[in-house]
Amino acid sequence: MDTNADRGRFGRTIGRLRAFVERLGHASTGWIEQLSARRGIFLTSLLVGALAVLLAVFVSFPGTILYHSIFGSRISDTLKLSHNLFARDLQEDILAYRIVVPLLSRWTGTNQPWLLVIVFQWSAIVLTLALNFLAIVRKLGKDGIRFAWPLTLALGLSFVTFWSYWGSGCFDAVTLLMLALALLSSRPWLLALLALVGTLNDERFLIAAPFVVLWHVRGAGIGELFRSAWRRITALLFAVGAVAFIRHGLTHGWWGPGISLPEVYRLIWQDVILGLKPFATHSRATGWLVFLVNVFMSFRWLWWVVIAFVLTPISGVSRTFKILFAGALVSAILSTATVMDVARSVGFLFPAVLLAAVHWIPTNPLRAVRQLWWLLFLLVITPVFCINGNLPAFWLPLPLEAARFSYFVATGKDVLRDVIAPYVWSDSFLLPLRHFRKP
Repeated sequence: MDTNADRGRFGRTIGRLRAFVERLGHASTGWIEQLSARRGIFLTSLLVGALAVLLAVFVSFPGTILYHSIFGSRISDTLKLSHNLFARDLQEDILAYRIVVPLLSRWTGTNQPWLLVIVFQWSAIVLTLALNFLAIVRKLGKDGIRFAWPLTLALGLSFVTFWSYWGSGCFDAVTLLMLALALLSSRPWLLALLALVGTLNDERFLIAAPFVVLWHVRGAGIGELFRSAWRRITALLFAVGAVAFIRHGLTHGWWGPGISLPEVYRLIWQDVILGLKPFATHSRATGWLVFLVNVFMSFRWLWWVVIAFVLTPISGVSRTFKILFAGALVSAILSTATVMDVARSVGFLFPAVLLAAVHWIPTNPLRAVRQLWWLLFLLVITPVFCINGNLPAFWLPLPLEAARFSYFVATGKDVLRDVIAPYVWSDSFLLPLRHFRKP
């Protein structure tokens, strides 16, 4: 066996692949920059958001569209709340606290399942990615487009989008949109409003809020950072207080019937607080291992941007800032052990990824842009999945999902669940396979 020849061929293959990725990145960036010059940055941002979602759909198609009715339990509960905000006969009792989309649905007349999905899931996630693109460009200046373009596409290939279009009635995108808007304005009163809306829609706004504050601060020492941030911290505390007041009133029946303690809260206490294991997992060892897998899967290779930011000496970024960043990130990640859908929840931390990126990129722009395109390439070719407690979820590339569905229509069998899974499944930590069988 000629090992040297094999190594040479491998090296040439990698070289050709690298050249292809760099040419593609350079050509597409030139097109986006020309478009921005002709049409303006705002229309370009919208196009980039739409393209990011289209790429995500191709790479990780939401198979639930094919296999499940759009009229799921969350859509049903949302429509019920839009007609009566104090309805309590819900399939998921925790949704009684999440009143933003029901109110918007009532006020805007979007009272059909498909309208709810288009407006508050698909359109909201396109806007979120568009505003992320705009926020990066504003932060990095006139050359920011060449970094914002691959970074926005990469965010689209993360759990920033995957959950928002996977299940009908999951209105994460509304809260994600509030976080994206908060990156574009440093005004405390606006942050308070966005935090109020975002948290009432989904409590996970709060785990990302520290990174919104850090996005806008200036200074090196802890004193300077606090003086720069205290107004926004106060705004967030005001919003949290308002949300707590509203939830307390809903719980105790100040407005309409009271809300019984949701069962999920009792399970969080039992599993996480007393059991010291991630929510809805069988054991500490397996549970924490699955937790770490889900944390990685949330952003997959985009975590490299965060790691590079923390480890790279950066002029103008103090050690104190990095300690605050790392402490907030670790705390936020650990907090997601209280829910079943860890990968989905960690996806709310996209402001941390953007914050790391805008500080890391200027240290070596040429290296950064090459690495961003390589990260995007890795995100395209890496499988997408997560494990919610012990319930696995898959996102397949569109051609594979089309083949899977064609096989299902022809045979009545799901090639993933009925053919492949029996050979690799483990009932010891996954939900038993029989759960997915039709009666």
